Amino acid sequence: MPKSADDTVCGIYEVPNTVIAYWGGWGGAFGRFYVGWGARLRALRGHGYYVEEYRFRYNTTWASANEDINGVMYGLGGTAKQDLQDKLTAAGQSKTLQGLYYWGHGWEKGLYNQDKWPHQQLAVQYETVTVPYGLGLLWIYACESSYAQPILGSDAPGMSLEGSASGELIPLPFGAYIDF
Repeated sequence: MPKSADDTVCGIYEVPNTVIAYWGGWGGAFGRFYVGWGARLRALRGHGYYVEEYRFRYNTTWASANEDINGVMYGLGGTAKQDLQDKLTAAGQSKTLQGLYYWGHGWEKGLYNQDKWPHQQLAVQYETVTVPYGLGLLWIYACESSYAQPILGSDAPGMSLEGSASGELIPLPFGAYIDF
């Protein structure tokens, strides 16, 4: 891209357009309905984003805590630990990633899936996340999600930022929430 407003813009540029939408919250289909998950996905698609939707899978029938299955560490569920972090890293390295839309759990060191302690599983650990540039869209609905902003966000004037709880986030119907 041009280094200043006076530089000539010419050539072909690739602009990241992918938003990773990751459900790591409680309640499955009911939880997604409760917070308006589907409506927000439709809104993102309506704005022209390519949305990759993922859902944390919780399945205690075949994996026990910290079980190594074919070289992948699993928690109490069917989704690999730090699954979201791996997806962010891969999309960032391929330079297709524009944003993250996340509903789940969090604290100052990262984002977690599922809702019952000690069954929460690490999705993103901020100190080791690798996204080579700041994201232009960051919708994170989780407790302490404001810690993600300086690590994942671009801080550009046009950045789309939602969520960013500075404390505990209590979800209300249809995407509303209380942050205290």
